[in-house]
Amino acid sequence: MQLLGFRIAAWVALFYAAILVLAASCDGITARRHDTVSFYRDYPDSIYANTAHYAVYGRDQFDNYPRQVFIFGGSVSARGFDPELLMKGLPGYKVNNLSVQESNVPQMTEVIDLLSTRVDWRHLDSAIFVFGGHFLSFLENDRRFGGMTRIEVEELRHHLYRDGAGVIEPELSPPAMSAALFLMKPFALIYKLKYEGDGVVLALKHDAVSELQRALRLGPKDTSTTAPDGATYRAFRIKQFRNEGLLSEQFDLFMKLVARLDAGGAKVVFVDMPVPSYFREEFSIYDDYRRRAAEIIHDRRVHYLDLTDIAADGEFSDDAHPRPEFAPKWTTPLLRFIKDLSAQNPDGHQKQHGD
Repeated sequence: MQLLGFRIAAWVALFYAAILVLAASCDGITARRHDTVSFYRDYPDSIYANTAHYAVYGRDQFDNYPRQVFIFGGSVSARGFDPELLMKGLPGYKVNNLSVQESNVPQMTEVIDLLSTRVDWRHLDSAIFVFGGHFLSFLENDRRFGGMTRIEVEELRHHLYRDGAGVIEPELSPPAMSAALFLMKPFALIYKLKYEGDGVVLALKHDAVSELQRALRLGPKDTSTTAPDGATYRAFRIKQFRNEGLLSEQFDLFMKLVARLDAGGAKVVFVDMPVPSYFREEFSIYDDYRRRAAEIIHDRRVHYLDLTDIAADGEFSDDAHPRPEFAPKWTTPLLRFIKDLSAQNPDGHQKQHGD
């Protein structure tokens, strides 16, 4: 009986070791594929299931390269700012797009906390933190996520972090955490397979229901569809905001983040991301956001770039994200802005409107 138990344990250990080698190899291939890090771009090819999971566990490729640009935000800045194009235009800089899907200010802060465990950005020759500002970025956790942020959910998933009275804390010391992050790669890979399998099943169910509804509503010959218009998108966002405005506390949180980064010697860039005209014109939620963001825009520690009106409505794939072919257009003014900023003295300050 003991011999059987030993054989089973040996086979389990061998199976785990094989998956660990496979997962580590896949992770290494993903890390070497690009000179830049982009959570949104890289995670589908990695062993991690989603951008939040990648942000928590897939941080092996960070280093203390002396001059770096870090981009934070949600999927708008993830799709809108191409780190490869930025890096080509910024000789001597390493560029990382650390935007995580659906990020608000608390989640961007959590990503910076995670980054800080890998990169000593306070002692870099130049650290530039770019934030993609959008009215959705300033929704509090309740309306944005319905509770915990995506980062907090992923931190708790593999039990390497604990919930200490609402504050998510690591269970292990930094050296032990590094070892644990490596040893948990097989579990991340298995989770990815489950996550993607569930996604396939949901997509098939959605397609089947959609086809049935179309057949019942339109008949077999009429398969035309109509893209949502501005009024539909506005109604959707009003429902998402629960007919309420933004909260001052989210802007206060951002200003605390600015103070933290500025005290550490980093330069802070706040970019008002492009938005369609039907939000810019007499939409109360957007007007409220612009009014509250004035404190950020006029703060001497913030370098402000306004890209709100550089994109025609036809450049958006929905009501927020750029079509892939327009990402270079969105990236180019940011590149020019950072080039000018990096040439300034440490106390330099500028404001510029994208063109």
